[in-house]
Amino acid sequence: MGWGLGFGDEAIVYVPVGGCGQRLFRTETADRARRLLARRADVRLIWLDPPTSEAP
Repeated sequence: MGWGLGFGDEAIVYVPVGGCGQRLFRTETADRARRLLARRADVRLIWLDPPTSEAP
């Protein structure tokens, strides 16, 4: 299991590698990170705290 943070214009994702290491990915969006990682494994993106919509 990995984890990440979305910042609007960038997403940072940490995923386990091998037995005890982690790898850092930086992409434009969390969905882009999910699509890149899904090429090698079953990946699900779950928001613990969904983004709030901005008031007009």
